[in-house]
Amino acid sequence: MSENPLLSFDKNTRRVWMFPRNIRNIEPWKLHQILTVLMEYVQTSDMSSQKVQDLLYSILASIGIKRDAMLRDPKSGGMRTYFAQLECLGLVYKTSKKSYEFTIAGEMMRDGIEPQKVLQFALLRHQYPSSYSNGQNIKIDQRIKIKPFIFILMLLHDERLAAYITSEEIQIPVIYGHNYNCYEACLTKILEMRAGKDFSQVVDNPSDDLYTPRGSGILRLAYNNVSDIANTAKNYLQAAGLLICDLQKASGKERYVFNEAFEDVYISELEKKDEYVRYPENKESFQRAYGRYDKAKDTRVIQPKKRKQSSGAETLIQLKCIEYMKDNPFSSDFVAEYCNEMGTYGFSKDLVTEVINPLLARKATLEESVYLEYANSGGVKATEFEKATTSLLKSLGFNRAIWIGNKKTRPVRLETTKTYNQ
Repeated sequence: MSENPLLSFDKNTRRVWMFPRNIRNIEPWKLHQILTVLMEYVQTSDMSSQKVQDLLYSILASIGIKRDAMLRDPKSGGMRTYFAQLECLGLVYKTSKKSYEFTIAGEMMRDGIEPQKVLQFALLRHQYPSSYSNGQNIKIDQRIKIKPFIFILMLLHDERLAAYITSEEIQIPVIYGHNYNCYEACLTKILEMRAGKDFSQVVDNPSDDLYTPRGSGILRLAYNNVSDIANTAKNYLQAAGLLICDLQKASGKERYVFNEAFEDVYISELEKKDEYVRYPENKESFQRAYGRYDKAKDTRVIQPKKRKQSSGAETLIQLKCIEYMKDNPFSSDFVAEYCNEMGTYGFSKDLVTEVINPLLARKATLEESVYLEYANSGGVKATEFEKATTSLLKSLGFNRAIWIGNKKTRPVRLETTKTYNQ
C-alpha cells in the first residue's frame, strides 16, 4: 500500500494555498502602472501617512485599478497589501533598511520590457515554501513543497481531463496540492466531479482540509474562501496569457484551456519544477533570487537613489499616459493626442509634455508587448488586435486602413505614400 502523500493536519498552519487578492486581474500593464506610482511614492513619502495613502487610493481608483478610493476595508492592511502582492510576484523586495527596491523582474516590468513574459516567469516560478507563504498572516504549512501554477498547468495538460479545467475544479489542487505526489489524488477528485459528484462530496474532511488559522471556523465561509482563491489563481493565469476561456461550455460553466502559444514557456519551467529558491526565511535574498528573471542570480549593487517627489497631478498624468499607450498603440501623433485628452482634465499642454517625456522611451516596447498579448490571446482580444493592427498600418502610411468591426462593407485597398527599400 502506497504512503499517503497528503500532509497531516496542523492547527498552527494552513494547507490551503493562498495568493494576494487585492488586485485579482493582474494584467502586465496594470503592474507596470502600479510599479510606476507606488515605488516612487515609497521612496519619497511617508507611507504611514493617511493623507499619502488616500492620495494613492484615489490615483489607483482613477485608473480603474481600485474600484473606489472611499470604499476600503477599515481593517485592511492599507497600501501594504499592494506591496505584499508585488513581493509575492517577485517584483520588489524590502531591504534591511526597510525600504523597497526593484528586483530584476520588477525593473523590466517598470520599464515595459517584455512585461507579459516577466509575469509568466513570475507565476511559473511561484513556489511554496516562500517568504510570502511563511508570512505571519499567511502561515502556509512549510512542509508543502510545490509550484502551484505549474501544478495547475500539469493538470490542464493531462489528456484524462480533455485539456480543459473549470474554476471550481481548480479548488481541488488549492486544497490538496501539497506536493507533486498528490497529483493522482487531485486528478481523481476532479474526475469524480465530472462524473456527477458535488464539490463538497469530494472534500474528505472539510473542518480540517479547509482550515486556516485566521479563519472563522464557519464551514460556509471556508468553502467561499477556497472558491475565491481558486478564482484568483485562474485570474492570475489569464492575466499572464497562459489560460484562455474556451468558447464552449462544460455543464453550463466556463471552462479554461491552456494557451498553446506559450507551450515553450511552460515546458521550459516544467523541466525545472523541482528547482526551488532556498532559504525563504532570508527575505531579501529569497526575493532577489526569485525575481532574477532570466539571470542566474541577482548580483546588482543597489545604491539608494534620490527621487523627485511627484504631485498627485503628475502621477495621474503618468498613469493615464501608460493606459493611453495601451489603449491606443501605434498612434501616429501620440503626444498631441494625449495632450488633448488630458486637456479635458484641465492640465496644460506644457505640463503634460514635461511629465510624460521620460515615459516616451518605453512607448515602443509597451506597444509591442500589448500587440503580442492581443495576438496570443486565443481570440479573446480579437477586437483589440484588429484595432491595433489598423493603427499599425496607418503608422506605416496606409492611411485608408479602417477598422470595420461587424460592419458589412467593401474591402479597402491599402495605399501608402511611403516607399520602402526592397
